[in-house]
Amino acid sequence: METRFPEGPNSRLVNLMTIACHDPTPENNAAVTEELFNGTAVLLVPTEPAAEGTMGVTFTHVQQMEGKVTLIAFTGEAAVYSYAKEDICCMGFPSGVLLRHCMENGIGAIVVDPNTPNEVYMGLNAA
Repeated sequence: METRFPEGPNSRLVNLMTIACHDPTPENNAAVTEELFNGTAVLLVPTEPAAEGTMGVTFTHVQQMEGKVTLIAFTGEAAVYSYAKEDICCMGFPSGVLLRHCMENGIGAIVVDPNTPNEVYMGLNAA
């Protein structure tokens, strides 16, 4: 039996991202940020198991963008398939937990749903 990523919790985030992409006002961008930090969204992040003998995962799709270490994440399987040129392994993380972890560990930005019409780039400032 194949397990599918439950995209229902992300419908509000995807709707807000669509609105912000078509009408990038400060209010619309703030709504996306609020949903990412405090909503119910779960993001798929390309990962691989951490080095042998350690616990956790390693984020595999981290790059430099606009001078910041940037993490790639997705709102659902369709967004992964539109981005990936080869098979990639992803894990789901609650978006607020993920973003706070990124800020604590030197990730300066996140791109949600790259290469889609709803692509969102968000800078992260360490607390």
